[in-house]
Amino acid sequence: MNLLRFFIDPALFAGAGADDSYRSVFYDKLLSGLFEQNENLYVKTNLQKDRSAILLFPVLYWLKQGRGEAGKTRVLYLCAEKEAAAAFYAEAARLFSAVPGLVAPVLLDGPGALCAGAAFVVADLESLSEAIVEPEFQPRSFGFIVADQADLLAELPGELIRTIQGHILPSWERKTLVVAAKHTPKAKNLAWDFADDPKEIALSETMGFAGTMAAVSRDVAEGDKIRFILDLLSKVEDRHLCVFCNLKSTAAELSMRLTMNGVASDYIAGNLNIERKNQIAAKALGWTGKRPPREEPSDTGLPAGDACVEHAAAAATSAVVPEVVGAPEAGPAVASRFPADSFVLVLTDEGAKGIATPCFATLVNYDIPLEPEFYFERLNLLKRDALGAGIYNLVCERYMYGIPAIERLIDASLAVAPLVDKSGLPEDLSAGKAVELPEPRRRDRFERGGRDERGHSFDRGEHRGDHDSHDNRGGHGREEQDRRDDRRPFRDDHPRAAAVHVREVVGTTNPYALSMEERMAIYRKKYGQAVERSGKPRQNFRSGRPAPAARTPAREVKTEQPEAQNPAPEAPFLREEKSRGFLGKIQDIFGAKKSE
Repeated sequence: MNLLRFFIDPALFAGAGADDSYRSVFYDKLLSGLFEQNENLYVKTNLQKDRSAILLFPVLYWLKQGRGEAGKTRVLYLCAEKEAAAAFYAEAARLFSAVPGLVAPVLLDGPGALCAGAAFVVADLESLSEAIVEPEFQPRSFGFIVADQADLLAELPGELIRTIQGHILPSWERKTLVVAAKHTPKAKNLAWDFADDPKEIALSETMGFAGTMAAVSRDVAEGDKIRFILDLLSKVEDRHLCVFCNLKSTAAELSMRLTMNGVASDYIAGNLNIERKNQIAAKALGWTGKRPPREEPSDTGLPAGDACVEHAAAAATSAVVPEVVGAPEAGPAVASRFPADSFVLVLTDEGAKGIATPCFATLVNYDIPLEPEFYFERLNLLKRDALGAGIYNLVCERYMYGIPAIERLIDASLAVAPLVDKSGLPEDLSAGKAVELPEPRRRDRFERGGRDERGHSFDRGEHRGDHDSHDNRGGHGREEQDRRDDRRPFRDDHPRAAAVHVREVVGTTNPYALSMEERMAIYRKKYGQAVERSGKPRQNFRSGRPAPAARTPAREVKTEQPEAQNPAPEAPFLREEKSRGFLGKIQDIFGAKKSE
């Protein structure tokens, strides 16, 4: 990002630490939304580091720039709790003192007359509701209001909020920033009531750390990715790796191929409850090479749950790799290549949701996400302060288009370098061998109760102990659809479709430098015009049936097909058949014989 485009005062730039790579990411997001795009914002954030300074920066910018209409230039910072308001005031006083030309802030802790004329007022909800009714407080002079702790404000009596809203400027006459630590329905409703059509954004600590942490990015062919991971296991000190894939099918196949190479592995693809996800993550972090006794089978979709882990553990202590269910024999003697405590947990972005931060020292992006937000969310699983902590980005031709968008948001280059010495990478014993992926599980359906695909009804919990008997009904689930990616036409919303069609649609090799909304607008414009020009019905990729074609205007029919103006007369029985159906046709036949 480039903060210079906001023409920030040099004293403010230095006093607020805008040259810090961590803070600058958030400064750019807030200033861009509030002032460049002229939006009100609803911010969902888990910020802990420099939180007060980051939320104060738009206030300092507003006051230093002299923004707001005449009589509406003051700023109000509202908190739910007195302690939070006092802590924020202390930080504000420190920052204001570092920026010349700004009047010190005032903490509302008494009559409203004490705050009369103050450019910046910090208040908790209870104190504000008492002072706002006083004319000396001048509540309609606040042109910029920040409502912090929105999730807590939403839980307080609604009368207090309505009292405040009745005395301050209407939402459409002021700038509003609403901040919530927890995204709840009540917090969202409060944001929409308090602000005028706010734009929702998320600010996570990983967005700032992504620009400060060193990442190793390599241009790796698809077939060499697994060899790169195997090489990491022999180099890193903490051999518990976390690997991210974009698709469920990729995660399942990678986990099984790692098993074929003698590495303990498991995967989470999003179809598990939170408790089971955390169990698998804890197992991955605590793996020592021995499977705990009486451990419950995994529900990650493998044929026998922890079968792949159990086989891999045996491989690490024996001279022969055991047979993997659904895969050919991996080959002899691979145990000596990797220590027994090696474990690779493979995840998808959906699968990682809800996992209590397990703190892996090594995180590998096997697939580069096409949306930068996923890149930041993945870093939540990285233990940043661990010795030798590292991020490894494996950039292939299929997903290389996600790199520019990530670089643009972190304001740093990922420095993708070619993988030079491929000969030094360990051999992939699963190369060239087919892997039969497990059938998708329908555990959630059986736990709810209902009907299976064959029409049999079942009660809640009836088949909890016997899922495998229902897992071989054929690939009708989403995981099976992922496995058919190479055999079916691309959908417009498929990541690979965007990569294939990007040059002809956008006309650039870096389409993901644009926002998602901009790309979707270009796609709709491009493909919509193509359909109208061709006049052919679009293919429905899911059902295989043609979708209804766009209706052609009447004037185009007259110019392109003039002969349709005087169509040839239809046979009488055809006209009758259209109007009367089968019975009408029978009557025509017998009527014709009678006339003869």
